[in-house]
Amino acid sequence: MWDIEVFSSLPFDINENPVNISQGFNWPWSHYTFPNLRLCLEYAVDFALPVWTKILAVKDWVVALCMDLSNESYEWDNPDIGMKYGWKANLIRIKTECGFDIDYIHLAQNSIKVKIGDIIKAGDPLAHTWKSWWIGPKPHLHFQYSYWTRTEWLVTVPFRFKDYPYSLEHSDL
Repeated sequence: MWDIEVFSSLPFDINENPVNISQGFNWPWSHYTFPNLRLCLEYAVDFALPVWTKILAVKDWVVALCMDLSNESYEWDNPDIGMKYGWKANLIRIKTECGFDIDYIHLAQNSIKVKIGDIIKAGDPLAHTWKSWWIGPKPHLHFQYSYWTRTEWLVTVPFRFKDYPYSLEHSDL
């Protein structure tokens, strides 16, 4: 396998926003598996954050993708509703030196401060949260560390944050 990636800090300022995980690792609802979309998101995390929270880079590297397409959101508790309307999430993807991707999803339209090819440093401001694409009941930042398989499946892998020593596993507490 591989070593668990440890990022230097959370993707937001913990002095301004407490850590509140609305969906953690192995949550069986929207982060489980979407076989029709070829996604396996068991190690994705949703951080419940107010809209317009500043999002920060967690690692030094290169911006690979910026999608700033929509101001739409879906308030229903049914991911299939959002899926049938197409991909409308604003996001940033960082390509790491080992070829894995770091994704920051559900960003505010016109808030992205980087462009493809930019070299970023951990702690650099990237964008602000909003409710682009399907969001469910709470605004959040969807964060994942992933790679694409040879058969074009997106697979998330476990990670930790140095400044958050607690579990990222989902808990209903």
